[in-house]
Amino acid sequence: MPKLLITIIFVFLSLSSSVFAQFSKSAIGANIGGGTISGQSPDIGSLSSGIFIQASPWFMEEYALRFGFHYSRKLEYFLPGNERSFFPFVQAFSLKLVLTQYSGEGKFFEESVGIIHLNDRTFSDVDTWSTGAIFNAQFGFDLRDDLKKGFTIGPNLEYAFTFSNVSASMFSINLQSFYYF
Repeated sequence: MPKLLITIIFVFLSLSSSVFAQFSKSAIGANIGGGTISGQSPDIGSLSSGIFIQASPWFMEEYALRFGFHYSRKLEYFLPGNERSFFPFVQAFSLKLVLTQYSGEGKFFEESVGIIHLNDRTFSDVDTWSTGAIFNAQFGFDLRDDLKKGFTIGPNLEYAFTFSNVSASMFSINLQSFYYF
């Protein structure tokens, strides 16, 4: 299943520029922070990160579609001196519908909901892909001129859980930024 998803993404990105002309408010973004992951285990402290591509289709400019890749790994993996051979992690692909509400003076509140396809690797003998839901909320600062090109930045809460196979989940508090072009 992940190979199929990667193929779909590659085809989407390889399409001609005339297809991308149908989108407005295109952006790329990333986040980094901490949180927890769990599979068939208690919560495990983790370092989280993600990268995203976002665009607003011409027929619903007040909303955006955001495709993302998420990765969270047990915090001890990043500390020096650890020589264990396996550290639990989860990785996931998501597609979210995003609504951004602006308040004066460059502030905004963003919420999103979507689907996630999550790979649970919390144990060395577990390698399970599951489908579920993802939710996101962010308060941030819009550093763009007239909502055109530029950056947004702010703290972000993200929670995802799966319905099928194992009940894997991830929660993170991140610093998230986007560049709009």
